[in-house]
Amino acid sequence: MRVAYQVLGDGPVDLVCVPSAGSHIEVFWEEPSVARYLRRLASFSRLILFDKRGVGMSDRIQGVPTLEERMDDVRAVMDSAGSSRAALFGMSEGGAIAAMFAATYPERVTSLVMLGAAIRCWMTNEIDVDDPAVIAYLDEHFGEGLMIDQGAPSVADDDRVRAWSGRVERLGMTPTSLRALIKMNSSFDARAVLPAVSVPTLVIHRSEEQVVVVDQGREAARLIPDARFVELPGRDHLPYFDDPDTTLALIEEFVTGERHHAEADRVLATVVFTDIVNSTEHASTFGDRRWRETLDSYDASVEHELERFRDRLVKTTGDGTLATFDGPGRAIQ
Repeated sequence: MRVAYQVLGDGPVDLVCVPSAGSHIEVFWEEPSVARYLRRLASFSRLILFDKRGVGMSDRIQGVPTLEERMDDVRAVMDSAGSSRAALFGMSEGGAIAAMFAATYPERVTSLVMLGAAIRCWMTNEIDVDDPAVIAYLDEHFGEGLMIDQGAPSVADDDRVRAWSGRVERLGMTPTSLRALIKMNSSFDARAVLPAVSVPTLVIHRSEEQVVVVDQGREAARLIPDARFVELPGRDHLPYFDDPDTTLALIEEFVTGERHHAEADRVLATVVFTDIVNSTEHASTFGDRRWRETLDSYDASVEHELERFRDRLVKTTGDGTLATFDGPGRAIQ
């Protein structure tokens, strides 16, 4: 069994992130909100991310993995990353996995954070994943980003986020592995484990989320000795989009004992957009090869000028460029 993981940041404490159901540690970075969240975690820790067995870049599996098997992925990743002790951050069913690890290996865990955590079945047992109609539905709609509807309703109408969510689905699992995941999440129950957790624990849950109802967060905090419970407003199960700074500040303070100001996400900038006039007609006149060479020369010239005037290239558009500058003077020059 091979498990994909990534390490970033050089903070004073190791922080192992046990993700929710769908993950892909490369595609995650394609969505700016998710990338910002991960960078913020890495700003105060040595962050260790991984894809659980069966999803993302990790090996596919046969059957339904147990919580113990998934817990063993945490141990293996920590060993491979050279982490003897770490804080654990578990999201969704990753909360149960992290809690089981903390109860089993308390000498390797400094603290535990559970966010939107499922400690027992969070998918209704009425979903029969072996039903031909369910199989047909998953085959037809798999990869359309449907998990964003309940996972992050605050951005469900954002086509860009939905497209990213679809890529996580398509590249992070298959319809068959999704069925196995639903089976696993329809059957586990970690409540008997929680009273054995002896490390400092923070439980964060949003009051109106639909994937894992807030009662599970309240129950987890009640069962774990001396756990701290924070209930936040909101409907999102995923922490990246709706008021991410609140959960990040809570996690940072709990893990490190300190809280810093939120990263600024609003700046003053001059935006420049360029476009080659009548590019379609030029391409037809020049022919593919000459037009490609012309575009390559154009891109090289743009790159050179942008470097001179200290810009930030946002993206290229085939026959144009989108860039930002720290002032209109340099942009016009």
